[in-house]
Amino acid sequence: QAAILEQAPNPTFEISASGGWQQSFVAMGNSCVVESDDGPLFESPMQASMMQPMMRNMMNGMMKVTEHNNDCTYKEVQDFMVPSSVGKPFENKPGTFDSKMEPRMTESMMMGMMAMDRVEMKAKGGVNAKGITWDKFLEHRGYAATGYVSKAPKPGSIVPDGKILSLDPAAPESTLLTEARKIAKAAGSKKVILSFEAVTCPFYRAYCAQDLYVAANGTPTLHIYIREAEPCDVF
Repeated sequence: QAAILEQAPNPTFEISASGGWQQSFVAMGNSCVVESDDGPLFESPMQASMMQPMMRNMMNGMMKVTEHNNDCTYKEVQDFMVPSSVGKPFENKPGTFDSKMEPRMTESMMMGMMAMDRVEMKAKGGVNAKGITWDKFLEHRGYAATGYVSKAPKPGSIVPDGKILSLDPAAPESTLLTEARKIAKAAGSKKVILSFEAVTCPFYRAYCAQDLYVAANGTPTLHIYIREAEPCDVF
């Protein structure tokens, strides 16, 4: 999830719409030979360059929420993840949930050629040994359940501030807007991208992080690490 912040004349930030980004991700090139000061982004750049387009097509097709390529709404996400809420039949497959679903420990994709087995959940025992359940869905993905109302600020709203922690344990406490202003000033930019992400998201690892870097086109980006999607397989 990314938001563009545009600095107003006073030292506040306003949310600016990110129109067309999701669509641009779909049409973007698939080059993985990205270099940094530490060398290639991927350990095997040539292998990654062959695999990334396949992963993009497979994952986009499997988890595409809408027919259109614009940003999806909370309601569209909820309708996709809980299809019975809009009268559609529930299929026990990745990304879909139902209050009457059977616990799901393993999932298969690509006509059974790829399978995911939550071995860590089995090892933990107890409530985790059931695998993915409706209760787990509500605990970890409550915002995708029917009835949840988004609390996100709208375009044009003043960006809410809040405390954030550094990955450096010795760093002092700071806030979201303090860090946003720092990188904006350092880059001489009136805009900052706030990217809320976690590396356990397979979409982010496979291509979304690179897509965001390309789409940003030099706009400074503040990366905020959020609750992981698959911490120790518990979800």
